[in-house]
Amino acid sequence: MTSNTRRLDRSQPVAPRGRSESFVRHGLRLSVLTAEDAGVDGSQPWIASCDTHGYMLGCDTKALARISLTAVNRLDWCDGCRKYTQTEDAT
Repeated sequence: MTSNTRRLDRSQPVAPRGRSESFVRHGLRLSVLTAEDAGVDGSQPWIASCDTHGYMLGCDTKALARISLTAVNRLDWCDGCRKYTQTEDAT
């Protein structure tokens, strides 16, 4: 895991507000959040979040956060998506 990947607290759901977006893609709940909306203090103002598996990635721009949520890129930082893909490939 990279240093800017953090585990979400699943007991505290993040509701999209302001400029943040939340959507479902391939059965996974994904979000692009401002760091403020995600409750994260850090140097990166945008967060790409795989809410299904509870992982998030800090990004410098909203566009980069959106790109980070594509299936191929998500495998680099979301352990849950990586494990799910490996399980699907094995069957």
